[in-house]
Amino acid sequence: VNRILVGNKNDTPDRKVVLTEDAQRFADQMAIQLFETSAKENINVEEMFLAITRQVLRTKKERKERQAIQNNDTLKLGKPNKSKRKYCKWIILHNFYITRRKADIHQHFQIK
Repeated sequence: VNRILVGNKNDTPDRKVVLTEDAQRFADQMAIQLFETSAKENINVEEMFLAITRQVLRTKKERKERQAIQNNDTLKLGKPNKSKRKYCKWIILHNFYITRRKADIHQHFQIK
């Protein structure tokens, strides 16, 4: 969840209800950014929107990266596992070699 803390109406400090220090302390505890804005005077409005937009884009990118990692870890059915095929070839060749070797030994020593 993307969050920021916004204190609006920064253009009227005499009507301020929450002290900046208290708001900043709360923002620090919540690990979020604090913006004191004034829509009337256009103070920190763009910066606030840019900050939340960056958070959203970062979160979206991280989610895609996690999904890509999870997809790479997933076994896809229907696709042959190359390492397994190599292992199977090795077993077949090994068995052929042993069979052939036994035949050579039997022939050499004339074992029936």
